[in-house]
Amino acid sequence: MTNLLCFTSTFFATNVIVGLYLGYHVYALLFFILMCTSLIYHSTHHTVIKKLDRMAVISIGVYGAYMIYQKQMFDLSPCHAMIILCFLFCVAVYEYGERIQQFCFDPNPFVSLFYHTCMHLYGSIGHHFVMLG
Repeated sequence: MTNLLCFTSTFFATNVIVGLYLGYHVYALLFFILMCTSLIYHSTHHTVIKKLDRMAVISIGVYGAYMIYQKQMFDLSPCHAMIILCFLFCVAVYEYGERIQQFCFDPNPFVSLFYHTCMHLYGSIGHHFVMLG
């Protein structure tokens, strides 16, 4: 199961490539860091790496919000709606899931793996919309 989460961590490489292509070098760097911490964490499950991974996720979230503010993306176009839906999905399956021990934290390892995999995918897609929006 860990191998699948390592594989889905590589989704963030697409964010690095798009960020570099569009000239968002800080965003690309943050996604590169997230990809590395995610790969290492899902390979080792080391608690220090988990904290670094969490800091990388928060940094990307804050920087994504900053980019939305800079681009003044306040209208509700389909692109912006997709950003909001991806963000809410990721928060729900991780933060809320942790509180109720469901989704990414479900006792059934297949259920938790499914949601964590989806979280990697939707997080990556949501940030693509931020860069391209």
